Formats: sequence, C-alpha cells, structure tokens
Amino acid sequence: MNEKHVECLLMKNSIEMLTDFFMVLTDGYNPALIYVTLTLDRNLDERDYFVLPKHLGGNNEQENRRHFEHINKTKTPVSSVSERIIENFQWCLDHLIMCNQAPALFQSKYHMDNLNTVIHNVQNQILHIVEDWQATTHEYYICNEQRFLCIQGQGKSLMLNFGCYIH
Repeated sequence: MNEKHVECLLMKNSIEMLTDFFMVLTDGYNPALIYVTLTLDRNLDERDYFVLPKHLGGNNEQENRRHFEHINKTKTPVSSVSERIIENFQWCLDHLIMCNQAPALFQSKYHMDNLNTVIHNVQNQILHIVEDWQATTHEYYICNEQRFLCIQGQGKSLMLNFGCYIH
C-alpha cells in the first residue's frame, strides 16, 4: 500500500468519523451527513449516484433517465474546490447548530474552536488529496437538502455528498 492510498483511507475515515460525531449531536430527526466515495484507478459516473430507489420507480430506465435529467439541470461548474468544500462543511455545521441535542456545546467558544479545528483538519486532508489532480469539478444541488460535489481527475474521482435533512 503506497503513501497516497494510506492518505486517502485516512481522509475517508476522518469524514466518516466526523459524520458519526455529527450524529451523536443531532436532534435525531434532522441530521447533517457527509458521505465520501473515492477511486484512484478510474473515473466514477455520477449518474450512478442519482438512480431512483425502486419504491419510487427506480427499476424503470425511463424514470431513472428523467430523474437524472432533473438533477443534471442543477449541475454547476466549480472554479474553487477549496471554497466549495469550506462552504459545504460550514453549511452542515450550521444545520447541526440549528438541529442538535447539545446546545451548550455550540455556545462554548472553547468547544466551537475545537470543533472548527477538527473540521478544518478534515478539509485540509481532502484538499491535500486532490491538489495535484488537475481536476474538473462541479456540483449538483438536490432538493435544497443535498449538495453533491464531484471532483474528477485523470483516472480518479472524489464524490462528496453533503446532506442537511429536515424531517
């Protein structure tokens, strides 16, 4: 296993642990979630992420195509990957602050500084992975609850799915 592969595994683990921590703090109904998919040996097709569940008609090719076309209308080119990553993490944090079971934590400067440091470290891990990719980046906005950031390098892909859900 080479160094880059280890860095990627650490980055994925850091995002998963941060999301797990968000789940500890959430109110239980309105989570802020971050999912990551990473490949270093091929480009991913983002259409694979926008397939309707079967109970919503996802077993029908025409419905899946219509669903993707609807989502594809929101596709926006991203000129600054770092700005989008920072904004999306902040969006999740703002949602968590609004919908949580530990308001005292968010009122404490000490705790907020520590949480912001953890988030900043995760952001830096992501940026370090993609810094030399010469990537094409775009983002999809789905139902005001999801932002799907696609970073595509030559033969490698990073998909970050940021979700702030209201139930």
